[in-house]
Amino acid sequence: MENYPEAMDLLIYPQKVQMILSQTNKWASKCVDICVAAMVGSWARGTAQPTSDIDIMLLVAEPDIFRKDQVWVNEIDWEEVGL
Repeated sequence: MENYPEAMDLLIYPQKVQMILSQTNKWASKCVDICVAAMVGSWARGTAQPTSDIDIMLLVAEPDIFRKDQVWVNEIDWEEVGL
């Protein structure tokens, strides 16, 4: 049987969202290719539930750089937020 996270592990609370945004912004501020990083969706609207995902939109000068090679996702310090 596969390992699935416990239901409680999937819940996201405002403090965790702030930590994730902080790490994402720290990473984005170092990337010259990123013009803007913005949170969108239910967390941005203030309608999120603990099971809601976090939607972050990146506006970049050269989108193909991010589409072709998704190694950039691992450049964000996810361990700092416990992920």
